[in-house]
Amino acid sequence: MSRAKRKKRAEQIDAALVRECLWRSVALRRPDNGDPQEVWRYMTANNALAMAAARYDGKLAEFLLPSAPIEWASRESKLAEFLANPQRAVESAEKAPKAKDDRELVQLIGYLSTEPDHVPRLIFNSLGMWRIDVEDIDF
Repeated sequence: MSRAKRKKRAEQIDAALVRECLWRSVALRRPDNGDPQEVWRYMTANNALAMAAARYDGKLAEFLLPSAPIEWASRESKLAEFLANPQRAVESAEKAPKAKDDRELVQLIGYLSTEPDHVPRLIFNSLGMWRIDVEDIDF
């Protein structure tokens, strides 16, 4: 069996369970307890949930995005915001003042140029995760 045929999405296996699994995932949302020692857990967990939900429901993904002061922004925040609402991310980048290094613009261009089937890999990379079943040379 070819690798392409083995890579089935959950909704291709049993579409009826997707909505249930999505809402079970939402139940994992972490509340912000205001503890500066645990803000990274709040940010990373909720950004990960938003990235996963964005595939199915953009408004839900926007709701799941963590709301925290800008100094608490995490490395996956920009990708989560982009996946939840790509149009808003592009509009924000267009309105943003020019930065010396334009790092955020370069990131946005990278997100826009990523092929849809490579988005899961992009998410794993931004979360600092490595999928054992995916080889680096495949991409």
